[in-house]
Amino acid sequence: MHQKFEHSPRLHGKIGIVVPARNEAANLEKCLRSLKPFQDTGDIICVVNAQSSDETAACAQAHGVEILESKQASRSEAIRSGVEWLLRRHPALEVLMIAHADMLFQDNTRAAVTQFLQDNPNAQWGALGHRIDHAGAVYRWLEWGNAFRVRCWSLAYGDQCQLMRTSALASIGGFPCVDCLEDVELSLRLRTLGPACDLGCPVLIPNRHWRGGVVLTTARNWLTVILYRIKRSLTGTRTQG
Repeated sequence: MHQKFEHSPRLHGKIGIVVPARNEAANLEKCLRSLKPFQDTGDIICVVNAQSSDETAACAQAHGVEILESKQASRSEAIRSGVEWLLRRHPALEVLMIAHADMLFQDNTRAAVTQFLQDNPNAQWGALGHRIDHAGAVYRWLEWGNAFRVRCWSLAYGDQCQLMRTSALASIGGFPCVDCLEDVELSLRLRTLGPACDLGCPVLIPNRHWRGGVVLTTARNWLTVILYRIKRSLTGTRTQG
């Protein structure tokens, strides 16, 4: 779904955006610039510095966003602590969005999110989708397959920029406390509330995650998720924090 959004309907509450970052100063600078429309609207952006050794924290400070220091280098822990901190400090937030430091947002993303949620009051969660910054045709197929996964299986990954109403997150007991694959676990829990929505306003992400080879990396990702879901069914991960 690709639409033009010429105005920005107001939400009753603000949007909170968590950006976990570890040694991402160069990428974070561009990401935060692209999030400026959210910041200008009064939304809350929280960069969680996950034990960086570069200028990540200084970059966040220069952009005037909230900064939280994670006790661990883990991305899942950084996101969880950022989400919990935002909800404590800003209880009126209506929507949470989980960005990655290497994402670039379209100028109309804020308007797209607010209009979609206004037009679809029963929509609980979903993803913006992504476009990979590479001209190769294989990446267009990859984008299509990832969007298909969201629409048909309600399984959104973190690099597609997950978002949810805060009420939906509360309904599943908060952000999952897991050591890895937090994006998969979050999707599995949220889809018990209803299907994921593809907002069709993709973020731009680099192709660095597939530089080991698109086929090999994709196969490895599939295997990782399959093994995780098997382990989850055997150990009852879904019943934990």
